[in-house]
Amino acid sequence: MISTDDTRIHGLVSRYADDGVEVSYVYPGSLEVRIATGVTMPAATRPQQVVLGMLLADPDQQDSRDDRSWRWPAGTNPATRRWAQHVLAADARSESLVYEHDGELVLVWAFIPPRAYELALLEAGFTPALATWRAPATLETRTLAAQMANHRSSPPAFALGTAPPVTPEADERTYADRVEHAWMRWAACMDTRVLIVGPRTYDFRAPPQRDGSTLVLRYRTRDADLQIALDVERHPLIYDVSVGVGGRGASLTPHLISSVAWEDFPALIEEIGKIVAAKPAKTAAPAVAAKSKGRKSAPAPAPAPTGPVPLAWGERIAARFNDEPGPRLRLEGRRGQQGLLFVVLREGGDVDDVLAAIDVDGHTVEGVRWLATTLRASEQDAIVARLDRVLADDEAHEAATDKEPPPDAESSLQPLIRMLERQGLGAYGMDPARAKDTTRKDPLRALALALQDLSNERATSPEAIATWLGDQGLFSVAEVLQDASVVAYSAVGEILDRVWEAVDDAVPVVKVGRQGDETVIDRRAIAWSKITASSIVLVREAAAGRRHTLRTVKVMLGTCNDDTCKVIPIGGKVGPGAEVYLLHERQELFIQQLHDRLAELEQTLRIAPKLLEDVRHLLFLAGVLIDTQRCQGKEQAAALRAFEQAKGYHDAARRMLIAGKSAVAAERIHAAMRRISTAAAQIAQSCAAGQQSIVPAKLTITPDDETELGEEN
Repeated sequence: MISTDDTRIHGLVSRYADDGVEVSYVYPGSLEVRIATGVTMPAATRPQQVVLGMLLADPDQQDSRDDRSWRWPAGTNPATRRWAQHVLAADARSESLVYEHDGELVLVWAFIPPRAYELALLEAGFTPALATWRAPATLETRTLAAQMANHRSSPPAFALGTAPPVTPEADERTYADRVEHAWMRWAACMDTRVLIVGPRTYDFRAPPQRDGSTLVLRYRTRDADLQIALDVERHPLIYDVSVGVGGRGASLTPHLISSVAWEDFPALIEEIGKIVAAKPAKTAAPAVAAKSKGRKSAPAPAPAPTGPVPLAWGERIAARFNDEPGPRLRLEGRRGQQGLLFVVLREGGDVDDVLAAIDVDGHTVEGVRWLATTLRASEQDAIVARLDRVLADDEAHEAATDKEPPPDAESSLQPLIRMLERQGLGAYGMDPARAKDTTRKDPLRALALALQDLSNERATSPEAIATWLGDQGLFSVAEVLQDASVVAYSAVGEILDRVWEAVDDAVPVVKVGRQGDETVIDRRAIAWSKITASSIVLVREAAAGRRHTLRTVKVMLGTCNDDTCKVIPIGGKVGPGAEVYLLHERQELFIQQLHDRLAELEQTLRIAPKLLEDVRHLLFLAGVLIDTQRCQGKEQAAALRAFEQAKGYHDAARRMLIAGKSAVAAERIHAAMRRISTAAAQIAQSCAAGQQSIVPAKLTITPDDETELGEEN
């Protein structure tokens, strides 16, 4: 619930008591202060409510400004008494009121004031406290306050992105006061226990925090995190808001919404609802499943050997494909000098039960002919994705001897990225949320779709997963992902091999045994589940689209000795040789979370190469700059063409890196994309600044870069 026109916008609440209306001031509590990474100063004051007085008459029937209608505690001073009287009167009359007390002029709004009025009051020397504004009583302030009080409530002109002039840099004390006031304004009109955005309800994770000039509010559902940060650095009343959304415990994807006033809070919640609703659902199917459908041309194949491709290589590919459960792959023979022909067989069927014929050239699936009419589209995609994955891993494995560690220095694009972020939010009125809103119907909807792709909401970063692993004490697993050279250049299969090897050391599995006709399991792998109200084992199995999946199986215990127990599975099959987790140290819920995180890691490695992170960020900013007020006409059209061309090269580079490249080849691709994205960003920056040219700008690509990326755009 959002309150915009009752006494809570002044921090007051009232309740009917036996002898009148009890009026109290509600303080939402002080802020936790972040001092450094991992170091915070706890909140000094908890939320509290202070009774100011008792109104002995109905405020809707009698003027609450009459002193005879009140009974006051001794601690309520005269200034507070008169202020509370006017707050209740303004609420009852639905009109703003002005009064004077001890040489001070006080304007009490009956609703959240519009941003333009707040800016005018601030410029005239008024000081705000929620919806109450005070200033020395002068002819100028009396005139302005009277004009303001005559304003009637109306729906706000939602002006996200309308920025006031940048204020001079303030000191730490000033920032602290601004952030506290932002927190009190948030708490005055929002339910601080929950936040309802669209169809989702988030629980508030206290305490609120001040991080420098930023108010940080954290919310959570069972499976998602939401963070709202209001930055007061540029202005005490107009906030630059960053909204972070992501899975529970995962890294958050930021969304910037500039210049948000207090009256904009309801519309801000609507914007957050759109952001949450637009976030793609997670899926275990890797993005490369679509690699063979609808592409302009195939990624660059592996370097061709001097003679025909060896059949032994094809047998190796088939063997690796068949390491996973599901349909079987069989090599049929050569197709030309560098191609091979494979057929897909139904798992468990006979040798003539052929589902498809697949042509492979180098490490690329060139064509698929589906022979079985009973396969669903999702089953077809899963088969192609599985073969694509095997081919990509094999290509990267062949190139592994060409690896070099990436430099530890900051990306050369970061200074440009920081400058564009600063200029974009300040001088150019950049609005990322609007620019990538795919519900828009204007000509820039195609740009919005491209920005959604570049914003990369789909993926959880390896760094975030490494942090989570470290928090769980799985330091050896985290170390694999903290090795920059491994994440940037190794084949996906190699990374996952190293990760799961470390997992097996830290969270062991044991194999199910057999004694005669009975199933025997290490007794440490058996646990009692409150959910199923039975003993269970946690079975790890290979799965299509991800390395492993989990299955919880209920078991009935037989006789046990010091080491093992005889069991009878009653909730599924558990055969000899099956792998089950030891549950004496790690609970079932933790292991399920671990598998979910590693599935996210596998998805991330296949859809969002780490090496292109800086390029992706720069192109996103370039696209958002195109959708700004001064970028219009032929300059906008030229900037849009340059962006689309650069985005096409980015997509080609992404496909090649996902397929697996050596360190040297990957670095060449990255260098080419740095040059291309920089050129596109400079064109967009000029357009956003309103610069005009007789000859529209054009993205220039060198022949070497075009050859390096290997696709037509």
